[in-house]
Amino acid sequence: MCNDFGNHIPYADYLAAFSQTRIPVKWPDAAPNLEPRDDIWPTDKAPVIRRLEDGSNDFSEIRWGFPPAQPKRPPRQLQPGARNDRPRQGEAARKHP
Repeated sequence: MCNDFGNHIPYADYLAAFSQTRIPVKWPDAAPNLEPRDDIWPTDKAPVIRRLEDGSNDFSEIRWGFPPAQPKRPPRQLQPGARNDRPRQGEAARKHP
């Protein structure tokens, strides 16, 4: 994915398309200004229909992008006094006196 997309869909077409489905959508009180755009980059506002926490759907313009990278899991905590004597890949095991 190149992180770039465009939008040439008029607001009236969104209304028409979703009026033919059984998917209820909360529409804004006034029609938003959706100018045709060839390039919508991360952090630009873009029209979306999203599911809200209450289960309803909402048409809005929001900034889009990718969430920041998160660690896969927190680092493992060793118990006090515990030792990690496992050899790392490619290392020989340690010998303790």
